[in-house]
Amino acid sequence: MEEGPRWGFDFDSVVGDLSEVLERVAQEEFGIRISREEFTEFRLEKCLPFDEEFILAWISRALDPSWTQRMRPYPGAPEVLAELSGIQPLWFVTARSDPGPVREWLKVKLQGVPQQRIFVHAVGPFGSKVEILCREGITHFVEDRLETCEALYRNGIIPVVFDQPWNRGRHPFRSVQSWDDLRGLILGEK
Repeated sequence: MEEGPRWGFDFDSVVGDLSEVLERVAQEEFGIRISREEFTEFRLEKCLPFDEEFILAWISRALDPSWTQRMRPYPGAPEVLAELSGIQPLWFVTARSDPGPVREWLKVKLQGVPQQRIFVHAVGPFGSKVEILCREGITHFVEDRLETCEALYRNGIIPVVFDQPWNRGRHPFRSVQSWDDLRGLILGEK
């Protein structure tokens, strides 16, 4: 019997709405009004009129555990993940350095999912997700960063791009606009 696809997920800007947190942190902590539609490059210093030092401080605050716990999931993400957890364990691989805040967030947002079905790996900002995904037998990975998608593809993992303003350029990968689209793809309905 052939085993089906094994799905994995990035966390920030795929499951949790980091752009909204960045908007709120900019406003509440730095007094700057900014819109996610201005985030047209993955590296924010390439598309915003701020120096790298400010951007690092801003992102660092947005990734703080207190802000992580206030992050909203994308509509449909908890429901689709809960449904998928009945088919396979849930694998999250993040570029964050500490998996703890992501684990805590998932524990709250996915309350009906047994914790032993949720796995979170943090590779840090300079780490590679590929090694963990290959080791765990993940065949499909939902990601927002195109460079990561390219590395996944080169290593035999099928990338699915979660649509964001910084990845709307031309690329050869399947894209999804929402968790409803992703549900159809995962469950073979689209």
